[in-house]
Amino acid sequence: MGISSRRAVAVDLDTGVEGRNIAEQDDRQPVLANVYDFEAAAKRKMSLPAWEYFNSGSADEITLRRNREALDALQLKPRVLVDVTRIDTSCTLLGYKMPHPILLAPTSSHLLAHPDAETATARGAGAAKTIMVASTLSNRSIEEICKAASGPIWFQLYVEDDRKAVQALIERAEAAGCKALCITVDIPLPYARNREERVRAQAPMLPFPNLGTEARPGGGGGRSRRRFQLERSRLDPVLRQDSDHSERYHQP
Repeated sequence: MGISSRRAVAVDLDTGVEGRNIAEQDDRQPVLANVYDFEAAAKRKMSLPAWEYFNSGSADEITLRRNREALDALQLKPRVLVDVTRIDTSCTLLGYKMPHPILLAPTSSHLLAHPDAETATARGAGAAKTIMVASTLSNRSIEEICKAASGPIWFQLYVEDDRKAVQALIERAEAAGCKALCITVDIPLPYARNREERVRAQAPMLPFPNLGTEARPGGGGGRSRRRFQLERSRLDPVLRQDSDHSERYHQP
């Protein structure tokens, strides 16, 4: 999930970028001018298990680094001698008009970052006039998240082999007011989270009310009324391209 790249400037929150003194401020709060400043501030603020959960990628983080490098490689083609009196970044997505093409992707365990967890994220999404995609593995129920929201909420879904449980969760999301489902299909097997594993003993147990579960950040190593552990890979095989059972989802 981390955003740092090799070209990112390391920010000293006391002295500013590259050691230069920032303007004196009465409250001595750092200037947060870009996402790298927010990242550095988050690292200073968060506990070690929280930081390792939010900032880490899988295994040796090779894919994370390549994703960051690919994003850095994107270039904007400038247009000159055009009228820029009015600039419109708005877009329409599934019938909802947004002032910008930015959504909040589904992530788990927001309680590590804020005492109001995903309900605080929902309020922030509303203030930014964007769509929040709430995770199955949220620390607040989908009902609480939708109640706190002032804009659209979509629901990210893991499809288990327990089809009745999946149907019940979909119906809960629909009844709560979710406008769309975002189905995760890229976790057919457990994957390594090395940085998290090194500090797992320090990580707190968190509630996952969508599943009736208490577990470590991200839903690992949990105690639940209904077993839901990604490390056991309970995704329905219908989601795999080589499955012969896709017709099950199309039966009335």
